Amino acid sequence: EGGPVFPGKMWKEMEGITQTRLKRIEKIAQKFSEYITFGKNYVVITKRLSRELFLQSENNCKQSTSEYHSNDNKVIIEELLNEAFQHFARIINEVGDSLTVLLESLDDAFLTKTNEFIKSERNLTVAYRKSYTHASNEYDTLLKSSLSPKTKDFKSKDAKVVGCLKKMEIARFDYVHHLNNGKEYQLVAATLASWFSYLAYFKQCQD
Repeated sequence: EGGPVFPGKMWKEMEGITQTRLKRIEKIAQKFSEYITFGKNYVVITKRLSRELFLQSENNCKQSTSEYHSNDNKVIIEELLNEAFQHFARIINEVGDSLTVLLESLDDAFLTKTNEFIKSERNLTVAYRKSYTHASNEYDTLLKSSLSPKTKDFKSKDAKVVGCLKKMEIARFDYVHHLNNGKEYQLVAATLASWFSYLAYFKQCQD
């Protein structure tokens, strides 16, 4: 199992470690997806609140000019209230716009790239495993054939076996290198990109 050079048990252990790493990253990506979805829903509600404040301000303005034209104090109070509604609505609307930019940035900087990475890693794992398995089976078959009593041209067979062994060793090296290649760096890179997205968001809110 797994060819003469690398025991099948060790393959399974390395593949298990790799899959655990990918699942760890995938779980974080799923939570990020939920975060972005809830954030977008919050933006929708924020925009609705902003629009309602503007509408109420306009309605109050119409009432103040028609009902309270004889009372200067009431007019002043209504005007102050309208101005407060409009100012509050603008602030809420700007918060919604800034949050939209943040969520889009997080989607691109973390979620999209992380999901692409996970898909690519799994496809590469399958490809490397398939390549090694094919080379290993080819080597086993050719080796058994060369050791058969019916074999006549030993020199030619030995050359083919050596060539096939080299091919299998290269495939094995590529597969092992892929499995040993730590996956956390992708999560670190995506996290740092997300940090910068938040820094830009807070700076925009501060401005």
